Amino acid sequence: LVAFPPSVVGDFAARALHDIARVGVVPVLAHPERYDACTPEEVRAWRGAGARMQVDARSLGRPTTRGVRARRVVAAGLADMIAADNHGDRRSLAQAAARQGDADLFTPTANKIIEV
Repeated sequence: LVAFPPSVVGDFAARALHDIARVGVVPVLAHPERYDACTPEEVRAWRGAGARMQVDARSLGRPTTRGVRARRVVAAGLADMIAADNHGDRRSLAQAAARQGDADLFTPTANKIIEV
């Protein structure tokens, strides 16, 4: 799982992700929607460098720039995983989805990960 500062430049991220993938590890970029450089085109470049994208589930429902970016990544079919950015509390992704009314959004993604 890879994370960068929010102001990361797209080319820097692509090079770093490529360097990680080059040694045989598949980098998973955490919450790409947090990065100023996040556009569908840039996400394609990050994926082309060998990375997979993990969009933060809570960002999808937010009416913020981060939420718009998250929805664009998902709409473009570029999100490999949708997961809660949970750092140890007792909430689950299913509980968060139920509260936000987005439970249907998570089921196909979870099935896709299991099938891969």
